[in-house]
Amino acid sequence: MTTAGSGKKTHLFEFRGSGGEYFKIWIVNILLSILTLYIYSAWAKVRTNRYFYGNTYVADSSFEYHATPMQILKGRIIAVILLIIFVVANQIFPLATVVLVALLFLVTPWIIWRSLIFNARMSSYRNVRFNFIGKCFPVYNYLFFIPLIPLLIAAAVAGAAYMSGNTEMIPFALAAGFVVVYLLYPLTRRLLTSYSIDNAKYGNSQFKSTLNTSTFYKIYLKMIGLSILVYVLVVILLTGAAFLANSLGLFPDGEMPDMQNPEELFASPMMGPLMIAAALMYIGLIALGFLIAAYLTSRMRNYTYSNTVLDNRVQLASFAPARSIWWLQLSNFLLLIITLGLAYPWTKVRSARFYARHTSITAESLDGFISDQVQYQSSLGDEIGEAFDLDVGLGI
Repeated sequence: MTTAGSGKKTHLFEFRGSGGEYFKIWIVNILLSILTLYIYSAWAKVRTNRYFYGNTYVADSSFEYHATPMQILKGRIIAVILLIIFVVANQIFPLATVVLVALLFLVTPWIIWRSLIFNARMSSYRNVRFNFIGKCFPVYNYLFFIPLIPLLIAAAVAGAAYMSGNTEMIPFALAAGFVVVYLLYPLTRRLLTSYSIDNAKYGNSQFKSTLNTSTFYKIYLKMIGLSILVYVLVVILLTGAAFLANSLGLFPDGEMPDMQNPEELFASPMMGPLMIAAALMYIGLIALGFLIAAYLTSRMRNYTYSNTVLDNRVQLASFAPARSIWWLQLSNFLLLIITLGLAYPWTKVRSARFYARHTSITAESLDGFISDQVQYQSSLGDEIGEAFDLDVGLGI
């Protein structure tokens, strides 16, 4: 805890779990889920969430997860029934699968909305429940209507071009529609992020964000610029390596061996160096891909948290550096590859610990604020009897 001035105190988040502890939970969850044909997965999800919530502390108090396995199991049973219907329908009447996929597509925003409500109400801090009061329609608006408008316009233009005999315009019209949808993505993400924050509550207090669409576009434009720069650097390095190898006389005939001719390739003295170069190239591309993803995660998370307050009394903050996120993600990926997935518990704990220590809240009197919320505490968490258990990630 640090003092932020003007009587305000900053409290850092802390994760107190360990990879060894979580490994025991994780391995038992996997074995029992296999033995029970995935039925135990609902209990596994509850055990996992309770472990991570219970080991995440701020101001010496931890969070709590209140969902029961039966609540989650109901949602998963519905999902399994729908999957069985889909498989059977595909065998009996293949065209029915198109209808089922369309229906699933239409109910996806509703499922996301219900998940936001459930996950909020099943969470608490110091015996005060979180809540989500957002309506369902905005989710449909952001996920369906905004992207659908440019596609409908593009389809109308393509249809008009077809009717007039100008078929050459059809691919351009359709491509333009998809480009516009892509360009609208930062706007859609900003709207969804604001929606998920501004409709969240802690006790009787509401979260509020002040996010600008222009900042989201700037972050994405910088990410695109970084991606282009990385691509150019890779091309330059590969071209330079080829010229260097040729100048050193590594290619006897002055040419690379035919990569599509196995006999020539394996007979070439360059077989070993080529394999090493290919491996290094793939590792480099993976590392650069993680770098771009880390940049986006860092900028989005830091901007969103630092522009979010609770009841104008508690300021959230995130200060996760992109390079640290990059190393975390890359090293976790390598650990999973080397250990054939057995290091998953340690990678999950490493991530939880990293993001916790790069997150904080600042308030004049946190104890006083929470005492005010306890007075308004209700049993909101007991009102929901079913769950569509999804991990809805909105980049925050």
